[in-house]
Amino acid sequence: SLDAFNDYLRDLEIPADGGAGIVLLRYDHFAKRSPATAQVILDIFADNARSFMLFGRRFITLLQSDDPRLTFDAVGATSLGDTAVVGWRIDTISRRFG
Repeated sequence: SLDAFNDYLRDLEIPADGGAGIVLLRYDHFAKRSPATAQVILDIFADNARSFMLFGRRFITLLQSDDPRLTFDAVGATSLGDTAVVGWRIDTISRRFG
């Protein structure tokens, strides 16, 4: 399942010196057969790379396609939510630590 795959990536041991990566070859062939799953897998890789980066670990995903027209929706997009709430939080933080 994709949840198990996400858990597996989250638990990877990424070396502090150098990092780790994965190369996905001919991804267009998979994406044509299962576009929604292909998108979710890219999101999982992007989300985990961001999480690793928070702890000083580098993880990169390289994607190769034989189809130069292959496209995806935004990958790893993170919503900031309601800007009024975000603005309130920033204002509160600057008053406390400013």
